[in-house]
Amino acid sequence: TNYNVLQIMLSVTVKPKDITITPSSDLYKVYDGTVSYPKITYIYDISAVINDDEIRFDGGLALKDITKNVGFYEIILGSLKIRNKNYNAVLSDEAKYFEIKALEINVTFEGYVDLSFDALEKEITYKITNKFQSDNIYLILAHHWHHSYVLL
Repeated sequence: TNYNVLQIMLSVTVKPKDITITPSSDLYKVYDGTVSYPKITYIYDISAVINDDEIRFDGGLALKDITKNVGFYEIILGSLKIRNKNYNAVLSDEAKYFEIKALEINVTFEGYVDLSFDALEKEITYKITNKFQSDNIYLILAHHWHHSYVLL
């Protein structure tokens, strides 16, 4: 024989292809006293899909350290997974946030309110609407330097 037979054993690891998930912009809710939030919508990079592979998702995006309070909360991958094991869901590099916006409340002063400045304490009766029963709201009426009052 003029040749030698050489057998080589190879171990090949196929890593799933990343598909970038981008949360929708301007996601928010108005404060409602709860930590619940609507389903976070997103788009994905379809150009990363090979041939006609079917891409279906389970789970969903989530919010990091969500509380009921007004503020911005980072959107994270959460439980979102791609069913096809040949693909891996990754969050876009650009951070996206979900906002809880302040609830507008209405303060109505009842009856005549004498706010003439005389350095005396005055009792003022008021009614607040659009607030949640479990929330405590404290009003401070401050005398402003040019003899007007400001609700803080």
